[in-house]
Amino acid sequence: MLKNKSTFTIVSILIWLFFSLFPWQTWLESAGFLHFVLDILRFILGMFLYLIPGALTFLCVSEDKNLSPRVLLGGFVISVFVTGLLGVLARLFQLNFTFIRWGFALWGAAAILFFLLQDVKVTFQFEKFTWWEIVSLLLATCGAIYFASLAQPPLIHDDAFTYNALLYYYQHASALDFQFPAALDRLEIPRFWIAYWPLTEALISGLSKVDGLIITGAYLPPALACFSFIGIYSLGRTLGLPRAAAGIAI
Repeated sequence: MLKNKSTFTIVSILIWLFFSLFPWQTWLESAGFLHFVLDILRFILGMFLYLIPGALTFLCVSEDKNLSPRVLLGGFVISVFVTGLLGVLARLFQLNFTFIRWGFALWGAAAILFFLLQDVKVTFQFEKFTWWEIVSLLLATCGAIYFASLAQPPLIHDDAFTYNALLYYYQHASALDFQFPAALDRLEIPRFWIAYWPLTEALISGLSKVDGLIITGAYLPPALACFSFIGIYSLGRTLGLPRAAAGIAI
């Protein structure tokens, strides 16, 4: 039994390292309309990879081991936090995006190892839906999809231009330090030294191989809107509301 568990742990870590570091995204490239569909698929897979280490860490440190929307949201928060921490280390030691990619991949491997060795007992509670719960959740889902589709800010305007520039800087700079290149002189402000949300977008772009500008302006905003709706539903459930009421709250 122990041998099988060790084998499963090693295989899981190798699979994670493969998908987080190997350029598998080239297998999902095409032209025309299929290119658009495969772009979305790569983005979804990239987001999934980005969430895995955070979700596993959340399950390890949380007292509630039940699979619920809280795991998704908690995992996302932890992944963003670790991304920022890697960015700080890269800037302090003048490292580049390669260090951040490898650091994130190794953290994911450590999260998988700790999760499996800790033998976390994950549970999943399913309750049969009533007809009014189905109706309310369908309305909430349709509303969430509609309003998420509206969350598409202009790709280039004022601060958006600044953060798009930061995204590409994080991806392509030979070393991250406290001096930006001449093209980014306007960013010589201390607050940009710790502005690591663009690094999160850059990392998702690196995991999915979808252009960062498309990630920022087209795919990520609707995903974040859905996260906010899930957060409202989770808050309602945590406060003791029934599923129908939590769905209507969205």
